[in-house]
Amino acid sequence: MDLKSSSFRTEDTNLDNLDEDEETKRANRVVHLNASNLSILIEKGLVSIPTYAREITEDRNLIYHFGVGGFHRSHQAFYLNDLLSRGENWALVGVGIMPFDQKMHEVLKAQDFLYTLMSRGSSGFGCSVVGSIMDFVYAPDDICAAMERLAHPQCKIVSLTITEKGYCWNKEGHLDLTNPLIINDLNDIARPSSALGYVTYALKLRKERGLPPFTVMSCDNIPENGPKCQRLVVELANRVDPDLGEWIATNVPFPMTMVDRITPVTNESDIQQLAEQYGIEDAWPVVAEDFMQWVIEDRFVDGCRPKWEMAGALVVEDVTVYELMKIRVLNGGHSALSCVAYLLGHRDVHKAMADSRVLYFVRAYFSEVSATVPPVPGVDLEAYQNRLVQRFSNVHIADKLQRLAEDGSMKLYNTMREPILELLAKGKSIELLALAIAAYSRYMMAADEQGQPILIKDPMTHTLHPLVWEVYCGGASAKGLLEAVFGSAVCEADGKFVLAVDRWIAIIKSSGVSSAISTLIPVEVSAYEAVKLRLLDGGYCALACVSILMGHQEVDEAISDSRISQFLKSYFAEVVATVPDMGEDLREYELSLIARFNSQHVRDKLPLLAQNASMKLFNSMRGAILELLNQGDAADVMALAVAAYSRYMMGSDEQGQPICIVDSLTTTIYPLVWQMYCGNASSRKLVDAIFGYEVSEQAAFVASVDTWVDIIKGEGLAAALQGVAELWKGSEIGDDLSDIGDLAPGPVKLRMQILEALKDEGAVLVPTYNREITPERNLIYHMGVGGFHRSHQAFYLHDLLMKGEGANWAIVGMGILPGDKAMSEALIGQDCLYTLTTRGSSGFGCSVVGSIMDFVYALDDVGAAVEKLAQPQCKIVSLTITEKGYCWDQNGHLDLKNSSVVSDLEDITKPRSALGFIVAALKLRKARGLPPFTVLSCDNIPENGQKARRLVLELASRVDPELQLWIESVVPFPMTMVDRITPVTTDLERLQLQEQYGIEDAWPVVAEDFMQWVVEDNFVDGCRPPWEMAGALMVQDVTVYETMKIRLLNGGHSAMSYVAFLLGHRDVDKAMSDPRVTNFLRAFFAEVVVTVPEVPGVDLEHYQVSLLQRFGNVHIRDQVSRLACDGSLKLLNTMKGSILDRLSLGLPVEYLALAIAGYSRYMMGVDEQGQHIPISDPMAKTLHPLVWKLYCSSAGSKKFIEALFGREISEKSEFVSAVDAWIEFIKTEDLAAALSSIVLSVTEVADSDPAVEEDSSKGNIISTPGSTNSLYPSTSLEDASPDAQFKAFEDPRKAFAQLVEAEAIHNEAIHNVD
Repeated sequence: MDLKSSSFRTEDTNLDNLDEDEETKRANRVVHLNASNLSILIEKGLVSIPTYAREITEDRNLIYHFGVGGFHRSHQAFYLNDLLSRGENWALVGVGIMPFDQKMHEVLKAQDFLYTLMSRGSSGFGCSVVGSIMDFVYAPDDICAAMERLAHPQCKIVSLTITEKGYCWNKEGHLDLTNPLIINDLNDIARPSSALGYVTYALKLRKERGLPPFTVMSCDNIPENGPKCQRLVVELANRVDPDLGEWIATNVPFPMTMVDRITPVTNESDIQQLAEQYGIEDAWPVVAEDFMQWVIEDRFVDGCRPKWEMAGALVVEDVTVYELMKIRVLNGGHSALSCVAYLLGHRDVHKAMADSRVLYFVRAYFSEVSATVPPVPGVDLEAYQNRLVQRFSNVHIADKLQRLAEDGSMKLYNTMREPILELLAKGKSIELLALAIAAYSRYMMAADEQGQPILIKDPMTHTLHPLVWEVYCGGASAKGLLEAVFGSAVCEADGKFVLAVDRWIAIIKSSGVSSAISTLIPVEVSAYEAVKLRLLDGGYCALACVSILMGHQEVDEAISDSRISQFLKSYFAEVVATVPDMGEDLREYELSLIARFNSQHVRDKLPLLAQNASMKLFNSMRGAILELLNQGDAADVMALAVAAYSRYMMGSDEQGQPICIVDSLTTTIYPLVWQMYCGNASSRKLVDAIFGYEVSEQAAFVASVDTWVDIIKGEGLAAALQGVAELWKGSEIGDDLSDIGDLAPGPVKLRMQILEALKDEGAVLVPTYNREITPERNLIYHMGVGGFHRSHQAFYLHDLLMKGEGANWAIVGMGILPGDKAMSEALIGQDCLYTLTTRGSSGFGCSVVGSIMDFVYALDDVGAAVEKLAQPQCKIVSLTITEKGYCWDQNGHLDLKNSSVVSDLEDITKPRSALGFIVAALKLRKARGLPPFTVLSCDNIPENGQKARRLVLELASRVDPELQLWIESVVPFPMTMVDRITPVTTDLERLQLQEQYGIEDAWPVVAEDFMQWVVEDNFVDGCRPPWEMAGALMVQDVTVYETMKIRLLNGGHSAMSYVAFLLGHRDVDKAMSDPRVTNFLRAFFAEVVVTVPEVPGVDLEHYQVSLLQRFGNVHIRDQVSRLACDGSLKLLNTMKGSILDRLSLGLPVEYLALAIAGYSRYMMGVDEQGQHIPISDPMAKTLHPLVWKLYCSSAGSKKFIEALFGREISEKSEFVSAVDAWIEFIKTEDLAAALSSIVLSVTEVADSDPAVEEDSSKGNIISTPGSTNSLYPSTSLEDASPDAQFKAFEDPRKAFAQLVEAEAIHNEAIHNVD
């Protein structure tokens, strides 16, 4: 806000010699506020004007006030203004000690220290010119003079509204000796920096001169503000002069006060309204509600104080109870409200209070916290709460939520810490306080739930933000955050508060703040909604954990188990008592519910239903449990559901098979269930973690859960299910559930014995080759068997084998990481067969692939695994282990700090890394005089073979230098280029495979119909499969193919992924239908392609078009999150070379810079719609503090770029400046606006060439006569100079004129793929 700007005409006028017309005109003019113009305002009669003398005479008592802002001027100064009109002989003198105080000093001085106060509320509107401030000292102009004024006997009171920060305390509430202001004070107290320093030195002067002290009156919203202020001043004084500290402690009163008046920040509309309504130009007026309150402890030096009680203040002997009420209810309510409402998208307090969710939350918060407020003389606490709701809802004030949220860490400490501790000590509910803290933690992620950025103003930001990032992006508990804000005390009491906050955070992460609040609101929903929540959703949740523990995976299969169907009958019978009576409608709903559970066509997957079961239990059962217990009924079946959930969270079923747990509260709940099943702990903490205090304090329910847990521990879940039959009360639902007909034949499990039947059906291609691993068969051991390997290298070999070629070859998978166990079990369980479904413009197809003929899970026996690699039958060891698997450091060398490498070097015979297995096996082969195997890297890494070679040699050199020399001379590491888009397998793919082909495959693969493999023909003795017969390209130099693919495809994938994710896209094909994404990708390609050398047999323009088509393949449904993971490693490999090459050519790097800016914004952990981003990046902990500084402070990107790429790029000022420019664009507007500028620029230019059509038989884009068939301007790449080609990309905010033809040429093709 420009406090001096005004569109209104103002004048300072002499009243003499004005005729009547001039006086009329003058009455309608806006006059500048100062003493000389008060007479004009008196004549207008619109505002109250000071009528008292404003000269500071020698007999006038003075109050020097630190922190002259809106609140002081609406409150203490206004109280004194009222008193002065009654004849009191006091005056206020403002004291500014901070740089930001200079503006207030200048404004008030220019107005003769006058200002206007506009009050707005239900009692009406009013406007007063306030004159109680009669001078203002800006101390930095002359510190000595300022000190002399404070030391003068005329100064009777020094008052403070300096906010929590101004008191310079540490987490323990004592003087913060590390605070720069305090350090300066202690270095030279005669030239202080802090308010405490000014007070201390002025009192020092008065003591030395034999003068009485002044009273120090804190008017801040701080519990026990007077005693706290006294403690801090005395602590500072003791370090200056212990005698001074003792004198202050003995002689200086620090009365407590309670102050209250809602005063929003002044904005331009207030200044304008003042001019329009009252004809006053005030550069910094104040607006406040029509309510105000001041309670003052009557303790002043010689009783010298204004008679504030005459102006309505309450002067008492004990302020404590008034203060507790106000700080805990009003101030705490403000803080709680601010973060919740801001995240919901509100910016104004009154508008937030019109939101029923916020209103309910505020009232519930008041109710919970009021239990900690003692009786207050003359105050009805319930009426006080209602009045607060009215005040918060005041539409005339337009207070800002951001003002309430500022300095949140300190406000929460002051307003919530003690209520939390008191409620915990009393065993009462702390749910609303926990939700308020959870909302604050989400607010500190610096983006609301609509994706809008939040400007964080909090003194603990740098400490807290890494902690909240760990909570939201790393799965950490909130304990560290709570300890940082409140200290360790709130984390004690059995960790109950931590559990409550963790539970609310889990709900917020999963469903948002709105859903969290909604779980508390007793909304009058329809009977059908209530039935669905408690019967259907609750039934599914209860069923899921029980059934999985009993070994089932599908709902219809589980229902056919009489023990489980009986349990479900009992659950329905128990819960139905808590839903509205719908008569026959309920009966119909029950029947439809049973039909859904019974349906063999839907085949609901139990693991999916069990995901986030903790939240589902909370939402579907909490209300039902409380209703039954409050009615005096038991909730034993729901208690069994909770007990079964606890057993499920142990991570294995009753047959000992592992369970993959997906639950947002896993880190909180697992220690609790472990103590229950491996110790003798009660379930109370678990119940508290799931349902909160209200349920965990129901002893009968906890006892019931404990009973079921004991039965499960002693006899098994089957015995517990048998026991539930005795509790079943009977229900018609049970009769329907027991009537289960024969299920239709389901899908068949993929095994060797079904291949013949599949072959006869003809819908799926099956292996026709021999799959026995005979001694003469050459073996490829592959580390990193995932979706890509199985869609690519394994499929190439499968194709060869199907053609009758390479019959003496086979692949053996090798798992070396704990995460590989699931793949090992899936493949071995189906004879190492799997299905590959291809989807694309050329059609759909499904094959059973059999080229993987065995799988070794090395961690079962590391020595045996190494021995297999050392056998002569192993000819090739291939790798798809991703960048992380190579264990390199930032400089591309072996990372000697990597835990796997450290373990390898400690004992190479028991390796942990892929490099270690290779070195250990080659060591054995060398020792036995055997030839080596070829090491074939198939990862998307520039110069993958050379890099793998260097790292293996570096590891070998530390194991045995002679081994290094041997490997260096005899082991080939051919380079490869691999390409096939292969998304992550989901349950949807499994279900589609079952429905379309009748095959149950534990881990199928889906891929596009395109694949490419370029292999350097460099193998031990030339021993390799004839991959060229399956379409692979065997060459002497892979480099150019690899550069093309890594820089364009992989780089494009990475660049697009962060942009798309931030825009809210989760599927790649949907992202590619967004013109903002596709235009950015074209611009990115245009920059990068100039760094790609000529590739034999490849038209780079057509290659780029094919990439756009492939990325947009709607049948693949590749996930943006898959492309975005491990970004720091991918960007280093895919973009560093392009950046350096373009800079060396003197070419701009705008879109490479935008890609990096997009990545930096992605690493903030929240997209532009406010949705949580689960970050998976090995450098996350290093990079996140850097990106946080980029977006929440004014830091540049240089350090971030250095961490990502090294100094080679961070020293390139052109690139750093380009990234900085984009980040600033994103911060001031957003990423969508940055991308939209590309789209807008394209559409601004007319005259494009639409001449293009698709050759559907080949899937290529061909030109019609006269067209350019190019992503670039009409000049071809060969004909155009680099400057001409990329002139359009010099500035992201200029027109993309040269992209227009590309847009027109390829638009039809891109939108008609498939």
